[in-house]
Amino acid sequence: MTRGLRTIVLLLTLFTDAVLTECSVGCTSCSGSTCLKCESSYFLPVNVCIPCPEDCTSCNEFSNCTSCKPGKWGSVNQCQFTCVDKCYNRECEYDTGYCIQCKSGLYGPRCQFNCSVCKGDLCDFRGCTHGCKQGYYESDLKCETCPTDCRYCNDARTCQICNDGFHLYQFHSNLKIFVHCISCSLGSNCSSYCAIQNCNNCKILDGDLKCTDCSEGYRFNGKICIPNTTSCSQGCSSHCDDNGICVGSCNAGWTGERCSGKCSDKCLTCDKSNGHICHQCKGDFFTVSCNVACNPSCITEEGKQTCRLNDGYCLNGCERNFWGPDCDQPCSNGCNNSILMCERSNGTCKHGCKDGYSGDKCDTTVTSRTTVKSEGTSQPSSTSSVTDTTGEPNDGEHKSQKDNKDIIIIGSAAGGGVLVLILIIGIIVCLVKRRRKPSGDESLQNGMVMSDEKGLYNH
Repeated sequence: MTRGLRTIVLLLTLFTDAVLTECSVGCTSCSGSTCLKCESSYFLPVNVCIPCPEDCTSCNEFSNCTSCKPGKWGSVNQCQFTCVDKCYNRECEYDTGYCIQCKSGLYGPRCQFNCSVCKGDLCDFRGCTHGCKQGYYESDLKCETCPTDCRYCNDARTCQICNDGFHLYQFHSNLKIFVHCISCSLGSNCSSYCAIQNCNNCKILDGDLKCTDCSEGYRFNGKICIPNTTSCSQGCSSHCDDNGICVGSCNAGWTGERCSGKCSDKCLTCDKSNGHICHQCKGDFFTVSCNVACNPSCITEEGKQTCRLNDGYCLNGCERNFWGPDCDQPCSNGCNNSILMCERSNGTCKHGCKDGYSGDKCDTTVTSRTTVKSEGTSQPSSTSSVTDTTGEPNDGEHKSQKDNKDIIIIGSAAGGGVLVLILIIGIIVCLVKRRRKPSGDESLQNGMVMSDEKGLYNH
């Protein structure tokens, strides 16, 4: 067998082996028939890659979706839900269905609220940027209507200013205080009229109706106007006994049995027996001394405490890209970008991983490897794209390496195509036939050589 024929036979053998050991569908790296790594839209429960559910773009080993196709959501429901039409480009978070961005004039998690109830019709994704319009109050990111005949209010229970012809009226129901508006017999000039006895004027302070001007001979004790003859501090929120000791609690900022002492400068409210033990801090601080700042990654909201007094737990959630009780843990750089990148409870990426990262927290770097067939063995081996060599090869080794390179180049060009395999078989058949049937010139030359050899032998 000639050298050329041997090369073709070797090429055919290696090519056939390469076809038989090609990785299965969806597999990017394999060892024989065992798959080592799958494409993103497949998962690997055993040795082969299985497709994720139809509307998933990636899933975990339990076939639960970790990311959905555009317009779909529902990680534990195989992405079978459709993002609402109010979402811009119908893009929403794959696990909650919350819109990534709203269409113009809308806001809210699912863009269900209209900006027309916001001041100046201005809003962003989270709510009204400058609060609600007159006659509305903000509750859970949306604007709710104030009580009837109320012009300005804090919430559904507490009106601050009534419409013309109405005045504030305080009442109790189910141990809760309500301040609503009732019709006033004094006409349109009764907005300052107060329902508190012996009070000339009152207004809403800290959600409660309080007198700001008691009649002569009276003073306000936090609830009602009492005669000046009763010795009771203005810091007492209810009333005092005959000794001037406050029976109830103290107003904000006051302490002591008579509520006549001031709380620590850092306390908004404090213990009645010790003004240095804070119950609520001024500003973004915690601990009973209010001397430790809340983590700067805590979300701050006007009128609300930023973190919990006893442990610094962020009460309003974490800023984007942070997680943990104190919001002190950054989300992994491998998380896909979104409004909220990772779960606050455990740091799990909410919207899957960027390319090149894997794991629940996307904190594992994926190294790309390829599977190739080693010469002289039936076992594939994983190699990098750069091969180090040591020593100088002899001529035989150099020639063998050259032949191997030629084979690899031809095999690569074939690309696993069946047409190339058929072509190689045809070439081999043609070569064999040509060797069996020499041409006329070759036959004549062979006869002359044989005659010469015979004559030489006779001599």
